[in-house]
Amino acid sequence: MTFYHKFESSLGSHAIFWTANGISRHMMFPSEILKEKLSPDFKRLDQSEIDCTVKNIIDDIKMALEGHKRSFEHVEIDLTSLSEFTQTVLYIIRTIPWGNTLTYGEVARSIKRPKTYRAVGQALKSNPIPIIVPCHRVIRSDGNIGGFSVEGGNKLKAKLLDFEYA
Repeated sequence: MTFYHKFESSLGSHAIFWTANGISRHMMFPSEILKEKLSPDFKRLDQSEIDCTVKNIIDDIKMALEGHKRSFEHVEIDLTSLSEFTQTVLYIIRTIPWGNTLTYGEVARSIKRPKTYRAVGQALKSNPIPIIVPCHRVIRSDGNIGGFSVEGGNKLKAKLLDFEYA
């Protein structure tokens, strides 16, 4: 069973999803779009029904989106719906500390597949748990921030990186 809870931050509406294995998705959308994205197969829980662990994760996401240093390496995540390659890439991304970045090529080399830097970009594009898996910390080798598939795109990626560099 997949559960979810909707919440608001300074950047809009969010929904966080979890299974018995951990957090499986974090969606960030303007309020009107979020309603369209939710499946009736998911069970919505109100604030009073979610456990302390999920409440703390939500609070940490809100704080991170306001520029407060947070680490999500301890958060249990469920990436079982993704390919083995994508899972490998996302687990590497989780280890990038706040305020640091890696290039797509550096990530590819860290998984011992140096020619797969474009595939790394595609894996990041399918990241279902932005912020918790901080794909915004991966940039191009020329210093350009590269792409960001979350609503808000490169503007949001630049904002997140600015928060972390400050």
